[in-house]
Amino acid sequence: MIVIGKQVLLLIATLVASSSAGADSRRVREQGILTSLVDPTVYDIRVRAFGNNDTEATIINVNLYMRSIQAIDDVKMLYKIQLTFRMQWLDTRLAYSNMKAAGIPYLTLATETDVWIPDLFFSNELEGHAHNLLKPNMYIRIFPNGEVLYSKRLTLSLSCPMNLKLFPMDTQTCSLRMASYGFTTHDMIFKWKRDDPVQVTSDLHLQKFSLQQFTTDYCDSHTSTGVYSCLRVDFRFRRLFSHYLTQVYIPSTMMVIIAWLSFWIDSKKLTARMIVSLITLLVLALLATALNATLPPVSYTTAIDVWTGMCVTFVFLALVICVFASYVSSSENTASQNTAEQNSIADEPVGVPETKSTLKTNKYKNVFQRFLELKLSKKIDVIARIAYPLFFFLFNIIYWSSNSSMSDE
Repeated sequence: MIVIGKQVLLLIATLVASSSAGADSRRVREQGILTSLVDPTVYDIRVRAFGNNDTEATIINVNLYMRSIQAIDDVKMLYKIQLTFRMQWLDTRLAYSNMKAAGIPYLTLATETDVWIPDLFFSNELEGHAHNLLKPNMYIRIFPNGEVLYSKRLTLSLSCPMNLKLFPMDTQTCSLRMASYGFTTHDMIFKWKRDDPVQVTSDLHLQKFSLQQFTTDYCDSHTSTGVYSCLRVDFRFRRLFSHYLTQVYIPSTMMVIIAWLSFWIDSKKLTARMIVSLITLLVLALLATALNATLPPVSYTTAIDVWTGMCVTFVFLALVICVFASYVSSSENTASQNTAEQNSIADEPVGVPETKSTLKTNKYKNVFQRFLELKLSKKIDVIARIAYPLFFFLFNIIYWSSNSSMSDE
């Protein structure tokens, strides 16, 4: 048994030694291949990649992986994203399939200084940086046939011009544009990767927007120095409405309703009416001011400007009507003090029974007659109690139907 155990241990040690030697051999071969490929006397990084045909443009296949959308700023009109950016191209100078490359699917470089890299830049970038913690978050893979895969993690702040006419029921389209800085389409062409050119993380979370869709396109730039290849991806964001519903629309509607309640206060109590109307007007003004502080100073009217403006108008009209009704009431009281109050009571006919239809008709007549017999100040209050909510309801129908139809276009 002792002899068999020694033989097993010897066999295991032999296998471990052979596998270690194989790994060391592979690392030695990788080192030798890399040294020979990027030898400055053989490989010149100043010259663009050689494809299948040296006379044709180099094809660069691009794809993106969207890691996060960190912010969408309405005031500065920009958005900030973090992504993994990848490019893939063929450089036959780096092919090593004939260099004893068995068992080496690809070679990896951790620096960008050894091989040629396309001069791509982000044309609508405001600022950006590459991630270098703990080491630069990038790699370059070289495949046996000379294909090169370049991958790098970036954070970019990009310009996003916005149209806020339908705010806060708006939909915004923000673009990411990439182009060659120095090579025209005669030398280099960017193309989207055929399968999944843009990937978005499944746990994407945005505070004020939801990502509806994204589309890829081409946007070649025509300048006085030539035509430059350009790629574009458009992200379509829809603003989340629930925040503005609870913070703006419901509170402002409540202020309009409170202003309407002032019509139910006796017109003689001018102080109480004025307090209700002035407080609601002040609250709406503060709400509109706080809202405008979060938006850029645009030269056009937004949907929420129309809403807050009309709410302020309704409350202001309630204040004016209350003051006018109180003024008319005080004038009537002064006139009544100078003249004796006369009441006429109509005698009902005796012995003539009233049917149900007669009673119903007289009831409506009495309501109308009582309205006509009211003083002018009372008539103003009665009309305002009915017309005020009706006009506000009509405004709501027009406002929501028009804005929803335009936001769906």
